[in-house]
Amino acid sequence: MTESSESKSVDVSAGPGTAAVTRTAAGGACGASQSPDVPAGWAPRRAIRAETIHGGFEAQASRTPQSVAIRARGLTLTYEELNARANVLARQLRAHGVRGESRVVVCLPRSVELLVSFLAVMKAGGAYVPLSPSDPDQRRRHIVEDAQPTVVITDADHRDDDEFATSTALCVDELLEIVATAEPAERRDLGEEVLRQQLAYVIYTSGSSGRPKGVMCHHHGVANYLDWAVETYTTLGKDGAPLFSSVGFDMVVPNIYAPLWCGQAVQLIPEDQDLPAQISEVLSSGPYGFIKLTPGQLDLITSLIDVDAARSLAGLLAVGADLFPVQSLQRWRELDFATPVLNEYGPTEASVANAFFMTPDSFSGRPSRLAGPSRTPQCTSWTTNSSRSRPVRRGRFSSAGCVVPVATWADQP
Repeated sequence: MTESSESKSVDVSAGPGTAAVTRTAAGGACGASQSPDVPAGWAPRRAIRAETIHGGFEAQASRTPQSVAIRARGLTLTYEELNARANVLARQLRAHGVRGESRVVVCLPRSVELLVSFLAVMKAGGAYVPLSPSDPDQRRRHIVEDAQPTVVITDADHRDDDEFATSTALCVDELLEIVATAEPAERRDLGEEVLRQQLAYVIYTSGSSGRPKGVMCHHHGVANYLDWAVETYTTLGKDGAPLFSSVGFDMVVPNIYAPLWCGQAVQLIPEDQDLPAQISEVLSSGPYGFIKLTPGQLDLITSLIDVDAARSLAGLLAVGADLFPVQSLQRWRELDFATPVLNEYGPTEASVANAFFMTPDSFSGRPSRLAGPSRTPQCTSWTTNSSRSRPVRRGRFSSAGCVVPVATWADQP
């Protein structure tokens, strides 16, 4: 596969979170100015922290090996331990045929094993396809059939599920038993060259407009977004982020990798309880550097928290993945007027997100809206209402640059 820059447009006149991809236009080499619709001079290039997702984690693990990388109900795992487990599992995946851009379905609940598996797949050169065990059977069956994985990583509870009958299903519990007896050389980084234009993961859309489509996200696009997320999300606190949303959608990408790129911890919230109980565990496990969440999750937190706890919960709240009603923001501001609240938007096709709006401490009651152009590194987003591509506040939302993937999996021959 070759790296390319694309421009994608979505209609955001109804507000963020309600948009749908309506047009795709291929561009040239990486850089927004190559696209005919992109205003010239936007999206300047600059160096980013790492060219691959796991490369950013490995660099941090070498700097702070004894810092805590994962917390989960009393269990802690250091960067050194997480990296070693991922390296051992990556070697096992290589032994099972995983190579550059091999798809590997990862069907696990939110757990230490889940994050180990994601990192291991990328270290082996593959692209992980996240699949939640709680997804409907039809969705799981479609994703496995469509992705054509080299292997499936799951647990003992799901290894014999019908949708995995024609795939090589590996039990992560058995694979990780090897860690205890692994030689020091097996715990080290593999040293395999993974190119920035290689696939990192394939995320399937919700299927609300038809069958779910696999969006192919390459390392450099996601690394570019993560570089911005580290600068924007993690600098207002050093307590990491909670992971409490479905891993089947890319909303969780910053919750996982932004902390792991800067020496902070991911707080895992298991899904063995209902959503209010999970939210209660999020609250009791804080404070955090940032929380990425949906408007519905923010509403639930607002209903469960008092003023003092609200004001010390996180350094920043990033709200996205759905329309952000001004009423939700107003209810939160009645508890907490000081914590920055950022409204983030981006279609899956643009590597998580590429537009944001920092909400004010006080507001007039108008609907929440996206910002103007978002100039994350090597990405440009803008809004137009005419063929002249003149930036405006309302109209058709577009993006271009290295964050935009080459295509969807369904587009491949």
